[in-house]
Amino acid sequence: MPPQPQRGTATDAGMLSLQSFHEHYANSHARLLSLWKLVLEFRRQFVDTKSSTDLDLAQLRSEMSRVSRNVQSACIGLTTSLHNDHLQRHVRPLVF
Repeated sequence: MPPQPQRGTATDAGMLSLQSFHEHYANSHARLLSLWKLVLEFRRQFVDTKSSTDLDLAQLRSEMSRVSRNVQSACIGLTTSLHNDHLQRHVRPLVF
């Protein structure tokens, strides 16, 4: 009598293959989920940094405008003072 084929061998191989596929799928899904969480965290940090930088730049612009006005005012005051000093030294008063 010829040997009987083993029953369930093909089914067992199919089950192992299916189980292997599910494990691979689950592992891939977990890695993708972990990567996605890293991307979201990076995006959050980027937005926070951008907002903070925009605020800092706005404050610096305001401070530069204020300093520029103060320097301009000081220069005008100095020019006026030098002009008046020059007039006092070089212009003789009119005598009648």
